[in-house]
Amino acid sequence: MLNLDNLNKELLSKFAETSDTMLFVIKNDMSIIDFSPNFQIHSKKFKNIYELITYTHRSEFFVKLNQCIKEQSIVSFKTNFSYDNTDVEDIPNTFNITMQFLQNDKIILVAETVCMFSHDNAKGYFSMMNDYSAISRRLQKSEYNLDKKNLKLKETIKELLLKEEMMLSQSKQAAMGEMIAMIAHQWRQPLSAMNMDVNSLTASIAFEEEITTDNLLSLASNLSTQIQQLSKTIDDFRNFFKPKPQNEYITIEDALNSTLNIIGMSLVNNNISLNIQNNSKSSLFINKSSLIQILLNIIGNAKEMLLEKKVPEATVNININETKETIIISICDNGGGIPESIINKIGQPYFTTKKKLNGTGLGLHISKTIVEKHFFGTLLWHNEKEGACFVITFNIEQKT
Repeated sequence: MLNLDNLNKELLSKFAETSDTMLFVIKNDMSIIDFSPNFQIHSKKFKNIYELITYTHRSEFFVKLNQCIKEQSIVSFKTNFSYDNTDVEDIPNTFNITMQFLQNDKIILVAETVCMFSHDNAKGYFSMMNDYSAISRRLQKSEYNLDKKNLKLKETIKELLLKEEMMLSQSKQAAMGEMIAMIAHQWRQPLSAMNMDVNSLTASIAFEEEITTDNLLSLASNLSTQIQQLSKTIDDFRNFFKPKPQNEYITIEDALNSTLNIIGMSLVNNNISLNIQNNSKSSLFINKSSLIQILLNIIGNAKEMLLEKKVPEATVNININETKETIIISICDNGGGIPESIINKIGQPYFTTKKKLNGTGLGLHISKTIVEKHFFGTLLWHNEKEGACFVITFNIEQKT
């Protein structure tokens, strides 16, 4: 059975335009619901195929139509059409009729002039329609399979993004303990300074020394400076753990200062020298919290390796250079470098060299993911003469 929805009606209509063949789609009640363009001039006059047939042929047509509907098969016969409701059986109006039942109680009817065509031609049309129906069904199946694959791909991407988000959260949670220790280091100096100022004031009172207004203003200024330092550390810590921080225009110096406000005193208290050379002034439209996370991870890894290896005169060098198109951050240490046996493994998820320190193996992997997927840059590492170097490259023109 043919499916009307799968017929290539445009092709059949164009074929009919070049011949004396007319195509009709009719209902069971013989009303015309579609036709080929060469019947256009008669379409307003005839709404029912029955009206086209001469009186002497109508009964036969009705019998053949019922046969087509009942058997749902191809039926062929000869009849006469009349465009002026006469019963004149002139040769030009004699047609070979071929009908086939369609779905939804519709019938397609091919009317061919006797002098031009045979019933075999009409059957050829139906064969062609069946071919197109088969092609259409295969195409629909292919589209269905493609839709399934696209849906599966979307689900896979969604799952990967969720895993990436979970690893990022896990990495930050793992860093929380380390950062609390860093804050303790960071607070020790301003708290010590505040304690000294208070003790000095207490001693002056005890010895009944003169306390002038200038002394009090100087003390207040010193305390205010130290309190601001404490507050800044808390702000940087809080911003680092914001659930959904936004992109903003920052310089590398801004991010580095916030990073050192968290980890700087930890380096000092562990006798690790920090050398910074900054030749970059351009701003980047990026997530500051994420960049701080990357810098904390790399500098923190360098600190831990230097302490583990007990390197004398331990040093971390940070160089920031800028070209016309890029900003390059190099963070190098003098800890002897990364063993060649694992240099290609670090950065893989859950691979860690800090098992004794309860490392998660996520820090460098997350850092590399952020740089590449969110900042559209690169994070690479290599060994130099004295130790390991981690190089972050950003494009100054950031993608949005």
